[in-house]
Amino acid sequence: DLLGKKVFENTVESQDGSLDDLCKAIDYLIDHDLKITTLVISLPGVSNEGKIDICDFELLANLDLKQVLDNKYHLAVIIENDVNVAGIGFSQSYPDCDYLAYMYQPRIKYIGCSMMINHQLCKGFSNFAGELRYLPFLSHEQQDRLLQQNPKELLIKQLVSLCCVINPEIVGISSDVITDLDNFNLDLYLSKEHQPQIIFVKKIDELIYRGLYVLGSELILKRLRNGEE
Repeated sequence: DLLGKKVFENTVESQDGSLDDLCKAIDYLIDHDLKITTLVISLPGVSNEGKIDICDFELLANLDLKQVLDNKYHLAVIIENDVNVAGIGFSQSYPDCDYLAYMYQPRIKYIGCSMMINHQLCKGFSNFAGELRYLPFLSHEQQDRLLQQNPKELLIKQLVSLCCVINPEIVGISSDVITDLDNFNLDLYLSKEHQPQIIFVKKIDELIYRGLYVLGSELILKRLRNGEE
């Protein structure tokens, strides 16, 4: 709710992550709460104004998901990349930090990154900002190999690239393949004065919940100020 209290929770497992699976989950929520006015959805992919581009759920790729959900449910809808949402949640713990980033290294697929500059999510003109998998110095095959053999080295290279672009003061890192940041040394690449404070975050889900709440509550308050129902 608007006070940040979790009033209902349900877990739906899917092999495909299809539109039908998503709608079934939404239907279940609406059936249990007729007061829902806003849907805020995080997805592992690029969402540009609700149109899905690259997506780990391949059945949702190249779909105007927001338009589909608008037509079906007639509710306010926000669709955002999951790591961007987690980055928003992470930033809530550091309100005095103007340059902040969050990185998530999954066990499979490729790294995700969100960037907060002056407390605003930096998404780029096509919402492609943070797609570190496309950095030109490592092919996808090389990234796959490093992820298996030396995930910390892969993460360091990606973090250094991020530091050279936005020079963050704080970087949060979550990983499914490393359990700590011991021997995580940036000295070979950056002088101390340019190295960010690095914070290891074990549970990305909690950050996503927090980020979803921020996005949803901001939209609801904006609609109330504009006199919308």
